[in-house]
This record gives sequence, C-alpha cells and structure tokens, in this order.
Amino acid sequence: EPAEFRSEHIMEAKGIIENQVPYKKLDVHIPGKQGQFDRIYEGYDGTIYVVECKGGASTLGGRMVDVNGKTEVAQQGSKEYRDSIIENMINKLGADNAIVDKILDARVMNKLKYVYIQQPVTNLDVLENPVLKQFDIQ
Repeated sequence: EPAEFRSEHIMEAKGIIENQVPYKKLDVHIPGKQGQFDRIYEGYDGTIYVVECKGGASTLGGRMVDVNGKTEVAQQGSKEYRDSIIENMINKLGADNAIVDKILDARVMNKLKYVYIQQPVTNLDVLENPVLKQFDIQ
C-alpha cells in the first residue's frame, strides 16, 4: 500500500490512542482529491476535526485564495487555506449539505480543529513514528 494511503490510516489509529477522543469519520464525496480535506471526523462532543494527511517526504501544499480582494497563496494549515476549502465544499456540495453544515456550526462554536498527520518513511520504505499536531489557528 502506498505511503500516501498508509498515513491516512495511521492518523485514525494514532488519534484514537493519543487523544482517546471517540469520533466517527464523516465521508464527503467531492470528485477529485483537490479542494477538500483528506479526512473529516466528528467527535461525540460535537467537535469537528478536519485533517491533512502527508506521507513520506511530502510537504504541505498551497492554493490560490482571495484575501481582501487580493489573490495570494495560502499554505495548508493556515486559516485562509482552511476557509478556502470550506468555501469550495459549500460551492460543490451546497450550504445545506449535512457535513458542510456541521463544519460551519463547529467553526462558529469554536469546535473546529484543523489537524495534520505526517507519516515519515525511510529510504527503505520503513514507516517511522507518525507525527500528529493541531494547526494553531482560530
């Protein structure tokens, strides 16, 4: 299995073990991989976790976003990037989509967490300890 997919599975296991937060995965079906979060989870307390997963030597990406009428590159992990992805979800799925609605509600209630999982892999394709952190944005 490619490292890209392994990192997504390891995030689930690591999140449960480290945080011991019971949650369920929310499946979003937007065509293609761009313009969406890698994973979305809902904690039983209503917290929504949007997740960026990176495998191997992959680094955080970016996307063009509008900031006060000016086009800029926003990096994954920034508030601008997160909000741009949410806006894309609204445009593709509609504001009345149940998952979009949960994300928007969580953002208003300060219960939206933006999380990053990095699964390092050695040159011999051996998995190292994964890194899980929360981006520091509001």
